[in-house]
Formats: sequence, C-alpha cells, structure tokens
Amino acid sequence: MKNYPPQFKADAVARYQSRPGATIRQVAAHLGINPETLRNWVRIYYWRRTAADRAARQATDARLATRIRAVHPESGGTYGVPRNIAELHDDGERVNHKRIARVMRSIGLAGVRLRRHLLHALHEFEQFYNGHRPHRPHQGIANAGPLHPSPRRSAPRTHRPAST
Repeated sequence: MKNYPPQFKADAVARYQSRPGATIRQVAAHLGINPETLRNWVRIYYWRRTAADRAARQATDARLATRIRAVHPESGGTYGVPRNIAELHDDGERVNHKRIARVMRSIGLAGVRLRRHLLHALHEFEQFYNGHRPHRPHQGIANAGPLHPSPRRSAPRTHRPAST
C-alpha cells in the first residue's frame, strides 16, 4: 500500500475538480495513480467539505424533533406526518413532508393507522352478518354469493344413491 503525502492528495482532488470535462480515470492516469484511490480521495474531501452543512441540518432536525415531540402528545399520540405538517404550518414553520417523516422515524414516533383494506373490512362484515344468521350460513351480503368462495376439493364428490 502506497502512502501519499496530504499535499499530493489535496492537489490531485483540486486538479480533478478544476477540470469539469475530465473523468477520474483520465486525471488518475495523468498523475500515475489508481483511479479508485483518486475516487476515494474525492469522496473524503467532499465529506470533509460538507461537514458544516451536515451539522447545521442535524441541528435543524433536532429543533424539529423537539417541536414534533411537543405536538405529538397533544394529539394523544395519534397525529402522523400529514397532521404534524398542518400543525407546524399553522405555527408558521414551513417544512417538507419527507423531512418530517424522516425525523419522526428517527425519534420513534408514528401516527395511528385506522384504515383497513376494503376487502378485509367486507370479509369481516360478511363473517359478522353470516354469524348472526345460522339458518343461511353460506349466503353473502345482500343475497349475493360469498366474497371468497370456499376452496375446491381436489377430487369431485360422487353422489351415492340412497340405500333402500
């Protein structure tokens, strides 16, 4: 493994960034280094350069998390992302719904989900409806057939004549 001096790394990254049309492979070939080495240096320098932006975003997210933690219990823990957005907008804070969703996930909050799939709800209603009408156990809702027919048997039933 080669050890390059920090000044050489900084110059290589600066050379790559100063040539918008050049690829990493071309700049690496010009400098006589492996393209993956240069690519890693570019990533590391980008990470260092954007550290202040990430810190500012984390501080903003922490303030937003504090605000969401205050709003969420007021609703009895039922507010999800859409209602939290509305609450924050009412207070004059303009925040993207994706950011609120990400912050809520990170602090472990979620709204209450009451919606169920329509077929699941109809199936439950049909079971309730048929359960209270034992004289017609296979009749569906409003004189229609059952929502989900019973599974077919592998072999058809044969009719046996009544013994006399």
